[in-house]
Amino acid sequence: MKKLALVFCTFTCLFSVHSFGQTSFVFGFHTGSYMDKVTTESEYSSNVSFAFETTLINNISISLGYRRLFYLFGTDDIYQKQLSNSSDYNIYGLDTYTGNGIDFESKYFFNNTEDDGCYFGSIISYQVMNAKVDIPYVEYLNPNLPGIPVQPGAFTDNFTILPLTFKFGWRLGGETVWWDLYFGYSFNIGSGKVESRRYSKYINYDNPSANTFIIGCKLGFTLF
Repeated sequence: MKKLALVFCTFTCLFSVHSFGQTSFVFGFHTGSYMDKVTTESEYSSNVSFAFETTLINNISISLGYRRLFYLFGTDDIYQKQLSNSSDYNIYGLDTYTGNGIDFESKYFFNNTEDDGCYFGSIISYQVMNAKVDIPYVEYLNPNLPGIPVQPGAFTDNFTILPLTFKFGWRLGGETVWWDLYFGYSFNIGSGKVESRRYSKYINYDNPSANTFIIGCKLGFTLF
């Protein structure tokens, strides 16, 4: 988290110094989960972000932002979720995921960037996923099993993915305050089973999703 904040602040300073045109401060919100759920429980996540966006030329803008992933709802008291698929034992618990990311985005506007209209955008992100696993108990089904290293308790893991996102959007508003409404698709580099996770031999974890579909909005305030 501290490393991400340091990188974001460094690039933001450079970004601001070398801005070419109109620069805005942007708040964002979008839905979209970066994890595949291996159980039937529904868990809904979302993302909030803030960024600085600047215009390069009349039809092109770039932005640098920080994004935080969190759960909206669906994780309360799901302690009966089975985290294993073995015939020798059952591991019950709760696994939840949050994340922090840095997004570099470019947009091409079909009209002038200061006018209402459509745009196409692409984003490359560096995203650290934080996993919290809470195991209240382990049930042994095979009396001859000597035991497994997984014990009741809580622990955390983290791993990295690199989402590559393409989106279409509409910009609405004026010179001082504006809105973006958009939808898009992310291909997540580094998705699939994370072998380095703790007790991955015994626990059937949720894995980073290869595909994420997003829909969201942004509110921008022109600074200069």
